[in-house]
Amino acid sequence: MIQGGLAAAPPPPPSRVPGAMKLFTGTGGEVVSSFDSLDTWAKEQLGTAVQIPDLMMNLTLALSEHHGDLDAAATDDVMVRNWVGVAFETRSAVLLMLAWGSKEAALTVSDDKAGLYAAFLHSSARSFDGEVEEFQGPTFPRLPFPGQAGALASWIGFDHGDEAGLKAALILMSLMQQRMDRFSSYDFR
Repeated sequence: MIQGGLAAAPPPPPSRVPGAMKLFTGTGGEVVSSFDSLDTWAKEQLGTAVQIPDLMMNLTLALSEHHGDLDAAATDDVMVRNWVGVAFETRSAVLLMLAWGSKEAALTVSDDKAGLYAAFLHSSARSFDGEVEEFQGPTFPRLPFPGQAGALASWIGFDHGDEAGLKAALILMSLMQQRMDRFSSYDFR
């Protein structure tokens, strides 16, 4: 459109909501996304679900970069920022997922707080008779999580400044990786 002989500048791009993709223009010219139309509960649940794979990958990378050294990975500045930077529900959900994913591996832990957290979550998953959906609860990844393991994972998730929670997640991740390494080295012939 030409106004006064000069081309009008295009409208500025819409501000992005982290994790949201703008999909179409509404009837009033406003930019609308499917994320924008969700209610608060759905946004919170979707936000947590979107953060989970990123945090899982960051845990894996931290362990890899530090060659399995749990103490070094737990104090890595980038990993600490990633752990603290996600929602408490994400930290809690990841701890429950890691407990379940590591339950087939044997756990030897230290007597520090992180080791005790990991041991409790791990033993809770190992002794659970039901399926993963029952262990994590029907609203997973949204709180509340069932059982004592759910209560501990939630409590650790809320205490984001606690290095022991991050180290517990790394302990459980390392167990899960050991289990996966056994499968990847298995000769299926």
